[in-house]
Amino acid sequence: MNGRNGSKDVSISGELKRGLRTLVWATVFLYVALVVLGVIGFVDATSKRAELTKVATAADKVAEETHDALCTFKLDLERRVETTEQFLLDNPNGIPGLSEEAIETSISNQKQTIEALAILECES
Repeated sequence: MNGRNGSKDVSISGELKRGLRTLVWATVFLYVALVVLGVIGFVDATSKRAELTKVATAADKVAEETHDALCTFKLDLERRVETTEQFLLDNPNGIPGLSEEAIETSISNQKQTIEALAILECES
């Protein structure tokens, strides 16, 4: 009886040790897998952040160039309105082929465009 129970105890003890070893290795494997996935996620996020920074920098450059171009356009329109209004003062009836009404329409259209560009903060 003692021998039989003793061998069962040894057998159960060996099985418990093997099961425990399996659990320990499975746990180690899971921790290593989590660390690897964390590193991959970090590297991927860093790469995407760098890419987004490049895109944002390029977008900022385009926005600045567009702003500058629109400011130049706005300034040009303001000068055209001034010179056209002065032209109309000097030539109140227009000139042959270009009536006063056509000139007034042109001035009005340019002023509307200037008003649309009023949100721009341009250096004078």
